[in-house]
Amino acid sequence: MLTKLARGTLSERAASQLVEFIQSEMHPGDVLPAEARLAERLGVSRPIVREALKSLQGQGIVEVMNGKGAVVRSLSNGILTSYFSRAIQINRASILELMDVRRGIEFESARLAAQHRSAEQLEQMRSIVSQMQSAIDDPQAYSQLDVQLHILIAQASQNKVLVHLVESLREALHEASLSGLQHRRTRGELVRVQELHEMLLHHIGNKDVKQAARTMALHMDEAIAALRHIG
Repeated sequence: MLTKLARGTLSERAASQLVEFIQSEMHPGDVLPAEARLAERLGVSRPIVREALKSLQGQGIVEVMNGKGAVVRSLSNGILTSYFSRAIQINRASILELMDVRRGIEFESARLAAQHRSAEQLEQMRSIVSQMQSAIDDPQAYSQLDVQLHILIAQASQNKVLVHLVESLREALHEASLSGLQHRRTRGELVRVQELHEMLLHHIGNKDVKQAARTMALHMDEAIAALRHIG
C-alpha cells in the first residue's frame, strides 16, 4: 500500500514505494494510477512523481507511454546484459571471471532441466543438437545453435531467473564463445564439443540429474580452458 512521505529525497523515496507497490499489487502490462492520483496518495507533487517514474523507466521496471501512462514491464535481462557487456569492455580479464560465474549457472540449469524438462522441450533440444552436427565446420552457425540449445536447457529448468541469467551471460559472452570455437586447432576438438552436447542431451533425456550436471560442468571447464589458451 502507498503512504504519505516525509520530506527528504522525495523522488527516490517515491520510486522506492512505487517499486513496493508494483511488486505487491501489480503485474506486467498493468497501468499505474495517473500521476495526479499517485501524487495524492504519496503526499508529494506531480513533478516528484514524474521524476520517480522516470527513474523506474530507466531501471526497466515501467514504460511511460504517451496517452496511456506508466505500464509495468515484464522482467527483462537487458540491464544484466548491459552490465556484463560493459564489464568485458572495461576489463578483458572479466571474460574468464564471467565464464566462471556462467559455469555455476549452467551447471544448475542442466541439473534442473534433467528434473523438469518436458517431452516437447526434449524434442526441441534434439533438433538443435542434430543441426549442430551438420554445422560443425561452420563456427558462426554452430555458435548460434549453441546459444539456442543452452537457452532451451535453461527454459527446461522451469526457473525464470536462471533463464534471464543464462540469456544475459551468453549474449555478453557471445563473441568470446565464438572465438573459442574458431580457435579450436583440430577438427577433433570441434567433434569433442559436439560429443559433450550429445552426452548432455542424453542425460537430460534420461532425467539423470547428476550426470547432466557433471557433463555441463565438464563442457564449461573445457570451454574456459580453450579461452585461456587463446589469451
